[in-house]
Amino acid sequence: MSYKQLEMMEEISASFNNEDSFGLKEASNRALGLAVAGFDKTYAKIAIAAYVLSKITSKEHILKNPLWHDVKNTILKALEDAAEILRKNKAKKFEKKLGEIEEDTREIDKKFGNYLKNTWDKAKIKIASSAYAQGLSLSQATEIAGADKADLQNYIGFTKIHDEGKTSSSMKHRMKILREVFA
Repeated sequence: MSYKQLEMMEEISASFNNEDSFGLKEASNRALGLAVAGFDKTYAKIAIAAYVLSKITSKEHILKNPLWHDVKNTILKALEDAAEILRKNKAKKFEKKLGEIEEDTREIDKKFGNYLKNTWDKAKIKIASSAYAQGLSLSQATEIAGADKADLQNYIGFTKIHDEGKTSSSMKHRMKILREVFA
């Protein structure tokens, strides 16, 4: 079992329950750091899920919608199930549950009138661009996040991320993170 992943899923669940979009964003950033350090697609998926949940909880019109309570409970149950799957050390089942969480959050589009149209696709681009900024190549960034390469290139062009100083981690720092993950 990955205790780091379990800890992260429990943190995401608690932050989502408290509708703490900032806490979810921080969890997303930490998961992305682990994804980049170990080129780990599971951590990238966790980062994307946390990012999407942070976007959902930052939308006042969603939180005030009468349907929100039921939607929130459905997503919370899926997050708790994901944590329980990790406790049982079922990696493949955990991947499947992350996919179910994506489906549950995509349902918000239907229930809340397209307010969050393409949120997952946008999140994949955002996470891929952050991975690129942290030192992954364009191809690696799109692969780890499951993003479209052309969309990522457009996003980077518009955000001028290529003009910023890269925040890549040193090999020493990446090895430290990997040791923590596998400890």
